[in-house]
Amino acid sequence: MIKINLLAGEKAKKTKGAVVSGAPVATGEGGPVPMAGLLSIIIVFAVVSLGLFGWYYFENSQLERKIKQQQAELKKYEEAKKRVEELNKKKTEFQAKLDKIQELKKNQPVPVLLMNKLMDVLPEGVWYTSIGSVKDGLKIEGKARGLKTISTFYDNAVAIPDFVGAEKGMGGIKQESQENDIYNFSMTFNFTPGGAQKQTTEAQGATPTKGGKSAPAKAPSKGNINDVSLLNVPRIDGILAG
Repeated sequence: MIKINLLAGEKAKKTKGAVVSGAPVATGEGGPVPMAGLLSIIIVFAVVSLGLFGWYYFENSQLERKIKQQQAELKKYEEAKKRVEELNKKKTEFQAKLDKIQELKKNQPVPVLLMNKLMDVLPEGVWYTSIGSVKDGLKIEGKARGLKTISTFYDNAVAIPDFVGAEKGMGGIKQESQENDIYNFSMTFNFTPGGAQKQTTEAQGATPTKGGKSAPAKAPSKGNINDVSLLNVPRIDGILAG
C-alpha cells in the first residue's frame, strides 16, 4: 500500500510562497550585484568627475589670467613703441632743422662768421674795446676782470682753428689801475674760415687738367676778412660779454 505524505507537500508549498528578507540586489551578467556597491561606484565616479572638472576649470582660469597679463604687457610695449617712433620722428625733424641752420651758417658772409666766432670765445668778465686791421691780420683789444679771465679767453681763442696764430698773438696785458682788477689786453691773428690746414689745402689744390696744366686754386669768394673795411666800419667798439 502506497503512503503519500501530504504534510510534506504543504510545507513545500508554504516554503515556496514565503517572502525571503535581505539586502536588495541587482542582477547582472555575472550574477546578482549588491545595490550598496553599485551606489559606491557611482559616487566615486561622480567625485572624480567633479575633481577633474574643478582642476580643468582652475587651469583654464590661470591660463586666461596669464593671457590677459600678456595682452596688458603687449599694450604697454605698443604704447612705448609709439612714443619711441614719435621721438625718432621729432629727432629727425630737429636734425633736419639743425642741418639747415649749419648750412646757413656755412653760407654766411665771412664778416658774420668772424663776429660769431668772436662772441663764441668771450667768457664772462671780458669785453672788446676795438677790432682793427694790422699788418699781421686782425688785432682785437679788450678789457678783462682779472688775469684768470684773460687766461680763459686765451684758451678759448686758441681752441678756434679759424684764429690762425692766436697762440702767439696775445700781448699788451696791463692793469688799468691799482684801484681795480681790470686789465687791458690785445690779440693779433689771421681769421681763416676752416683754419690754416684748409687754407694750405686750397693753396695746393690746383687740379691738373688734360693738357698738363694746373688749374688755379679757387680764390675765396667772400673776401679777406683781415681787411676790416669789409666790416663796413673801421673799428668795432664796446662789444660786451654776455
